Amino acid sequence: MGRRFKDMQTPEQQYAARQAPAQAHQLRQEAQAALDEAARLTAPRRRESPAGNVTGVFGPHSDRDGARVDQLRAKARDLRAAADAAEAPAPKPKRRWF
Repeated sequence: MGRRFKDMQTPEQQYAARQAPAQAHQLRQEAQAALDEAARLTAPRRRESPAGNVTGVFGPHSDRDGARVDQLRAKARDLRAAADAAEAPAPKPKRRWF
């Protein structure tokens, strides 16, 4: 009789399974926000010379901006990995001989 209910989920596990898609969506939004901020920090800026020439300055504009961009990209990568893990299906239980 005990083996019949062995694979049943508890109410907490059922709740977590229902919340996983919403949590994954939220993590993906946070990752996109981090990438948007990184893009803002690396966006080209205009520089005007006294002669009137306008040139674009690309990439991070200071060491601090470069470090922040690296940090944001790593955060986005970790958040996407967490979202993928939240959406991943549960592994099938192994069948044993006894």
